[in-house]
Amino acid sequence: MAEFRRTGIGWEIGKLRRHYEEWWETVTPATAVEPNSYFLPPWLPQFLTFLAWVLLLVSFAWLGLKLYRWGCNYWLERQRHNLTVNTFVVSQPSLGELLRTVEFNWRRGDYRSACRYLYLALLQFLHDRDILPQDPSRTDGEYRLFLQQKRLQPLAAFFTIINLHERLHFSHAPVSEQEFIDCKTAFDRVTGQL
Repeated sequence: MAEFRRTGIGWEIGKLRRHYEEWWETVTPATAVEPNSYFLPPWLPQFLTFLAWVLLLVSFAWLGLKLYRWGCNYWLERQRHNLTVNTFVVSQPSLGELLRTVEFNWRRGDYRSACRYLYLALLQFLHDRDILPQDPSRTDGEYRLFLQQKRLQPLAAFFTIINLHERLHFSHAPVSEQEFIDCKTAFDRVTGQL
């Protein structure tokens, strides 16, 4: 035997229509015209009911989307926080490794990379001697200013390396072998006097 269904979308719509008609009877005088007989088309209550359901569903969908986005942002922020908390400190290459890379690039004829690694070797040398701790956010200008304030000698040798690095960083100009030799000589002067 088939089971009797007590609810359904048609039943709900009919119930809403009956509630609307009952409400209409209470707010209009007894001599007024029936809502369906004069100025309301017969399909209007069903259309209004349908529109109400659509608006309700759209509201729930919008609310669900907002909650989903909030949840995603919260989760991403937690992940980012966990990454910063659990991030391992990557060790900087040692001065010896940097100098081996300088020599390797010099032998290949890649003077541009060799000069860049000499600059990194200079920063590592200053860091190892506790003269100037490395900070990735520092600019070449800040390094120059710090070295001037510390009155480190030979200042011209420091500036030779830093100025060449700054020029290479902001241009694609090739580096000659003589420029590399000047940079290497300046590096040797710095490491020999400190």
